[in-house]
Amino acid sequence: MAAAQERSKSKDWYDRRARFQTFQPGENVLVLMPMPGKPLHAKYHGPYTMEQQLGPVDYAISTPDRHKTKRVSHVNLLKPYYERVPQLDPAVTTPHRQMSLSSLKSLKKVSK
Repeated sequence: MAAAQERSKSKDWYDRRARFQTFQPGENVLVLMPMPGKPLHAKYHGPYTMEQQLGPVDYAISTPDRHKTKRVSHVNLLKPYYERVPQLDPAVTTPHRQMSLSSLKSLKKVSK
């Protein structure tokens, strides 16, 4: 009886912060995979396309740039991929930033 109560208590604590994720075929995802040449180091790679859901927590993912072109991944190794908005991405808006810096320099010259 005590073991069942402990399991229930542990489950309650886990369920407080657990998130249930599902993905649809055709969605882009990031996959946590080992780095090439460093099997103990992992990072998110992608975006890759979700092909199909194989079970409640397993998904088939198309990885064309890898040795295995198709792999099965657990839902805990996946993250949704979000496209960047060009207006908010500093790498894309660099020319605008440079213009604002040059305008600040001209303002300094005028104020002197």
